[in-house]
Amino acid sequence: MKSLLYTVVLIILCAPTSHAQEIRFTDLKAGTKFEKQYTAYVCREGTVYNVGDRLKIGRPSSVNQTFVYIIEQDALTGSANLPAGYSGFETELKRIRVVGNKRIGYAVNFYTKGVWGPSTFIIPIENALATGEIKSSVMSSDDALTELKRAKDKLDLGLITQEEFEKLKAELSPFIK
Repeated sequence: MKSLLYTVVLIILCAPTSHAQEIRFTDLKAGTKFEKQYTAYVCREGTVYNVGDRLKIGRPSSVNQTFVYIIEQDALTGSANLPAGYSGFETELKRIRVVGNKRIGYAVNFYTKGVWGPSTFIIPIENALATGEIKSSVMSSDDALTELKRAKDKLDLGLITQEEFEKLKAELSPFIK
């Protein structure tokens, strides 16, 4: 009977921590002990990034046309800031890690597959999103309106049905402010 009780208590205590694979931006301020790796991250703007997602590289943010927050790490050449030529490429998210400590604060780094060869990109995601080095996957209000206008034009030309237009309108309405 005691072993059954211990087993039940152990399952209850371990169950919440076994699924703690998602980290939120708000969790970073709490400064609790973090896992080494996560499978999902909810950023400041509310977008959820999962391991395996594709990230689109935006525009360089430094004056000398390099990416300040995207670092390319390679076993042969070491690490360096990503040059402007990578703008517009997509990269696959491989790992999500929390870095830092209580004194300096915590941040989330994305480790992505490099575009060419066996390289890795290290991206402090909040800084990269804020500077536009990584394009946010959240659709802006202007983008949603443009998409809806295109769909309206297609509807007027008879290329899509009214039902398809209404479905798209329902999908885009949360983004339109």
